[in-house]
Amino acid sequence: MENKRVLISGASIAGLTSAYWLNNNGFEVTIVEKAKEIRGGGYPIDVRGSAINISKMMGIYDSLKTKSLDNMKIKFLDRKNNLVGQLPDTSMKEYDDIEIPRGYLTNELYKLVKEENINILYGDSIKSVIQNTTFASVEFESGNKEIYDLIIGADGIHS
Repeated sequence: MENKRVLISGASIAGLTSAYWLNNNGFEVTIVEKAKEIRGGGYPIDVRGSAINISKMMGIYDSLKTKSLDNMKIKFLDRKNNLVGQLPDTSMKEYDDIEIPRGYLTNELYKLVKEENINILYGDSIKSVIQNTTFASVEFESGNKEIYDLIIGADGIHS
């Protein structure tokens, strides 16, 4: 299925990661994102288990590690908010797990996607899809129409 055209709806963690790997495996990838730009913010993200290996394969693990929220320690502060001591969570020392701001992870993934020259359509979304046995015809809210071999929905829990 190489050189097939793929549309991914959503430019957050799942959409950007999917775009990166599909592109690196010979697919022509376009992302459509309803927002006008990449969004940061949101709850912190735990990167653990297979996500550690994937981030290492993508070459972003070391960068993510520098932004660790370091929530694996108990900190003792005095009345003026000065650090007077801390207890590391020794149970986590054997693991590479990290917790990072969601926006930082999204930005690191976005940089990878931009380096690969993956097309992102900002401020647009899918209006309709007509599918047959070999392709899907997509009409966007902007009125543009394109044909894709595969459509992936990665547009989040609130979409």
